[in-house]
Amino acid sequence: MRSLGEAKRLGSKSGGFFPEERAGREAAEAQQALADELAWAEEALRKLRQAASERAREGLERSSQREGSLADRARDLRKRGERGDGRMPEEMLERLDDAEQAMRDAQRSLSEGDGEQGSERQRDAQRLLEMSRSEDQGQEGDGDQEGDRDMARKADIPDKDKHKGPEEFRRRVLEGLGGTSEPRLREAVKRYAEGLLK
Repeated sequence: MRSLGEAKRLGSKSGGFFPEERAGREAAEAQQALADELAWAEEALRKLRQAASERAREGLERSSQREGSLADRARDLRKRGERGDGRMPEEMLERLDDAEQAMRDAQRSLSEGDGEQGSERQRDAQRLLEMSRSEDQGQEGDGDQEGDRDMARKADIPDKDKHKGPEEFRRRVLEGLGGTSEPRLREAVKRYAEGLLK
């Protein structure tokens, strides 16, 4: 474009010398044609981007909603981990809080149509959740080792005469099935249950 503008300027200064004047006119025409084509291409590109954005918007909106529900679940999990005897370690709670925030950021980006930023924040949230999960598994592993030591100790084993588990189970099944409200069926159900439990 700049070269065509320079050729046009030189052609107009030629002072009437025919070949240079003609070259200047042709340069001006070419510059105008090129500017028109460039404007058309830019408009076509803008329309393509807009159409692609509209096509992706529905999918991004669904992803945004899913991300919001996942953030809610992370928040609920963190809140449950803050209470009671099964309280999670502080570091794990912080990771869950950070993961929730990353999910909220991803939700916001996706709802605004910024798929790249939303995807990046989703990856951040996933990384944080995996880190908190590995911390949790590490702590469970520590607990398992302690449990193994407990298993090495002596334990009382009930006598076979004292263990009434199967008999107690039979009694509960018979009571449960025998308690039918229809008196005519009560005996049939009881016989059926006894047959199953033999």
